[in-house]
Amino acid sequence: METNTDDALQPIAGVTDPGITRWLWEIRRNPSPPCREMGADALRAASAARAATRLPGPEMWEVTQRKTPHGPEVRMYYPVDPAQHKLPAVIYLHGGGFVIGSLDSYDAICRRLAREAQAVVVSLDYKLAPEHLIIEPLEDAQSAYSWLKNNLSRFGCDASAGISFAGDSAGGMLAILAGLILGKKRKPLNSILAVYPNADATLSFPSVHEKSRGWGLDLDDMSWFLEQSHPAEASRLTSFDPLALELRGLPTTMVVTDEHDILRDEGLALVERLRAQDVTTQHLHYEGLVHGFLGLTDISEQAASASREIFTTFGELLRRNVALER
Repeated sequence: METNTDDALQPIAGVTDPGITRWLWEIRRNPSPPCREMGADALRAASAARAATRLPGPEMWEVTQRKTPHGPEVRMYYPVDPAQHKLPAVIYLHGGGFVIGSLDSYDAICRRLAREAQAVVVSLDYKLAPEHLIIEPLEDAQSAYSWLKNNLSRFGCDASAGISFAGDSAGGMLAILAGLILGKKRKPLNSILAVYPNADATLSFPSVHEKSRGWGLDLDDMSWFLEQSHPAEASRLTSFDPLALELRGLPTTMVVTDEHDILRDEGLALVERLRAQDVTTQHLHYEGLVHGFLGLTDISEQAASASREIFTTFGELLRRNVALER
């Protein structure tokens, strides 16, 4: 990690965007306390405070909030009038290390996804750790899928397009794991979008150490997140590890990785494993960006441009899969 206390805008090797440069120097000069010292409640309060300072996302035709039969709430984003245009449905599983993240903190991201992908985005307020281990948000994702599947037409979605999952970071892991579970139950998805996903619960790839501190997601914090969300027994840990599982049978999967990210190498390994197991795979990689860049579009044009490309490309993928099925 490079450090400097004299000039907050001094260049950082491998970073060209001035907004990302400024953001990195800020977190390096004023680092937050470690997550294990703050605890879940303080982290959630800090996350909510940061979200309140962000610019709102694009206007939608309609945003509605509903409670699913099994408990978790969803927020549904309609970029256009569903009476005039039936769009594919995407369930969004937010990031936050399985511990933080909410409907409000991901509101702007879900609005951008809905607009750029031209999809009805269903943001899921799944159960969080440490109160709930990873199996419970996976159950939330499955129950949300079943509920939405039974109501696609009633909710103004394109029933012929089926349902897709999208998620970032921890949400990317959940999207892949839930897709595997649903596939085994013969409940297919249209496709999956996993943005800088956590794919290796053992944190054993080189980038974990190369980017361990000062790039937005520190190794000690990531380790703590997994301690909160995953079962302690090593044998059970790997059962929730995408890189330790048979991935054959997943739907078309789009994986996004970025350069300055402790999860970079496991994301690249996930792409290789998906392709080796005959999963139709699309991969976008962004040099110069950092973990969590979907939430940095207010300050970085590079992050904003990447976000637009990711969501637009995913929208094209949704429609291509529908056309192939027809």
